[in-house]
Amino acid sequence: MIHRISIIDSHTGGEPTRVVVSGGPDLGGGSAAEKLRVFRAKHDRFRRAIVNEPRGSDVLVGALLVEPADKSCAAGVIYFDNVQFLGMCGHGTIGLVKTLEHMGRIRPGEHRIETPVGVVGVVLHEDGSVSVKNIPAYRKAGNVSVEIGRDGDAVGRLLPQPPREAEESSAVSDDRRSHGDAGGACGSKRPTIASRPAVASRPTIASRPAVASRPTIASRPAVASRPAVASCPASASCPGFVTGDVAWGGNWFFITEDHDLPLDLANVGRLTDFTWRIRQAANAQGFPEVDHIVLIGPAGSSAAHERDFVLCPGRAYDRSPCGTGTSARLACLAADGRLQPGEPWVVESIVGSRFRGVFQWEDREAGRVLPVITGTAHITSEGVLLLDEGDPFCWGIGGNDE
Repeated sequence: MIHRISIIDSHTGGEPTRVVVSGGPDLGGGSAAEKLRVFRAKHDRFRRAIVNEPRGSDVLVGALLVEPADKSCAAGVIYFDNVQFLGMCGHGTIGLVKTLEHMGRIRPGEHRIETPVGVVGVVLHEDGSVSVKNIPAYRKAGNVSVEIGRDGDAVGRLLPQPPREAEESSAVSDDRRSHGDAGGACGSKRPTIASRPAVASRPTIASRPAVASRPTIASRPAVASRPAVASCPASASCPGFVTGDVAWGGNWFFITEDHDLPLDLANVGRLTDFTWRIRQAANAQGFPEVDHIVLIGPAGSSAAHERDFVLCPGRAYDRSPCGTGTSARLACLAADGRLQPGEPWVVESIVGSRFRGVFQWEDREAGRVLPVITGTAHITSEGVLLLDEGDPFCWGIGGNDE
């Protein structure tokens, strides 16, 4: 028996999105969050078949179109990647909006999209760009240090890649994430990680040459000198600590400027190894919900304020600047007083694509901001995936074990 799944592929700043138009599993009624629970519990093999090899790749993000429970929404969507489901996806939402336009379902203007973590507003502009009015973002913990240890050892033990079920975004597995619950993955207190004195002196972002019309930002408190962890190869023995912020922007992030690695394509291997070690350390040392790691560095273009490298849950790197990551970054900049409401912040990805972010306060005392992320996407293909039950890899490589 052959099952057919209709798809439309796009890329947002180089990061691909595969929208499932028809042929997905029957998830019943209810909200996107309720449908996600059914998808995860009963139909995970569809996720693997759609985005994993041999039909997909580690970098591909899937987006299953579903009927929204909120009838004011143009569509409902469930996002997923090669290892798990995602609460929200910024680049995927930009790609989804361009796909809905391509399908003739929407025209330029304001629209609403229902996701498992809440309804997000979007604007399809006349020039083809898309703005995503994301859910509230906030910083959970600032200026915390994790010990990455020696040879990738996170305080005496190297953590294996967690099972898919265990590493799923806490936003997806617990509906409280949609309300910005600061209690973490289980709503309980996390062990406190003492803030270390700040990092070895090197140019801060604020002291680098200014971008045209960029806002002036105050530099973070300077950090006491200590050996730079990332200055030696990620595969070498490099004991030390990395200091950064833990923040929510639709997914959970550890965001750090505490490194000296060049953020360029020639260095992807070292960047991946280093950020994976940070992920393991953060998970082992009080922040099990973190599944994305962001390195911040100087921009390669005068059109941006900074460049980032984003490691995604399945150990693939984001080709775009990452929409939820940029949202989390805005929350951190706002919390530090380095960026003011309405002031633009342009982030450049490791491939040179850019997102523009601005925010307004939702609750200044609680540190919650309302981010708006703008970027562009392009349709790359339309197609039909054929799932043949006689194919040993019908449900993706590694997907026929259930």
